[in-house]
Amino acid sequence: MTDPNAQSRWLRCLAPRDDASTTVVCFPHAGGSTSYFHPLARCLDESVELYAVQYPGRQDRRLEPCLDSVPALAEGALPELLDLPDRPTVYFGHSLGASVGFEAARMIADRGRELTAFLPSGRPGPRAHKSLGLHTEDDAAMLAEMRRLSGTDSRLLDDPEFVQLILPTMRADYAAAEKYDYVPGEPLNCPIVALHGSSDDWISEFDAAEWGSETTAEFELRVFDGGHFYLADQWPEIAREIHRVAHPSPSATH
Repeated sequence: MTDPNAQSRWLRCLAPRDDASTTVVCFPHAGGSTSYFHPLARCLDESVELYAVQYPGRQDRRLEPCLDSVPALAEGALPELLDLPDRPTVYFGHSLGASVGFEAARMIADRGRELTAFLPSGRPGPRAHKSLGLHTEDDAAMLAEMRRLSGTDSRLLDDPEFVQLILPTMRADYAAAEKYDYVPGEPLNCPIVALHGSSDDWISEFDAAEWGSETTAEFELRVFDGGHFYLADQWPEIAREIHRVAHPSPSATH
C-alpha cells in the first residue's frame, strides 16, 4: 500500500488524512503538474485523501523524458494507482488529464478495481475527440494559444528562460492530447460527472455530454461559469462536487 508520506515517481499526496474514507486522484492538464491542485486540497474535508499524478518532464521529474501518448501516461501511473488504499476512490482529470484518467480507470477496471466515480473536466467525450494540430505548430503559435487559454500566468510567459523550459513539455503534452486514439471497449461501471466551463470555446457542451456514452451507471453534466480554465475560480464548488459523488445519498443509488 502506498505510504502517503513517501516520495513516489508518479503520485504525490497533497492532503494526507489518517482517517480518510475516500481517495481522490487528480490528473493534470497539458503542461500541468501536481501543484495545480493545491487549492483543491485546501477545500476538501478530512474525509478525503488527495493525490495528484506527476507526469515526467516537469518539476521534480524535469530531467525525465516526456511521454507523448495518453496510454503511456496512464500505464506509467498504473502500478502506483493500484497500490493505493482499497477504499472508495474518485478520479478527477482536467483536459489532457481527463483522457489519462479515463484510460487509467479502464485499466484498473480490467484488473478488478472499480471507481466510486469519474469526473472528466474540460474535455470532450472520447468519441467526440478531434485534434486541432497545435503540437505541430511553431513556438509562437503554441505560446499564443497558451495565453488565450489563461492556464499559465502571462507574466511567466513573458520570461524567455521559463518559456524555453516549458515548451518541450507543452509540445509533448499537446501531442498526447491531440493524438489520442479512442479504442472502443467495455464502459465503466461507475457514475461519470462531466464538468464543463460555460464559455469554453475549445469544447462544446454537446461534446462534453458525450462522456455519457462511457458508463453503464448514471451520467451528469455540470456546467460552471468560466472558460477552459474555469477551475481557478471554482475550487470550492469542485470540492463540493467531489464530496457529493464520493458520498452519494441512499436515494441517489436507486
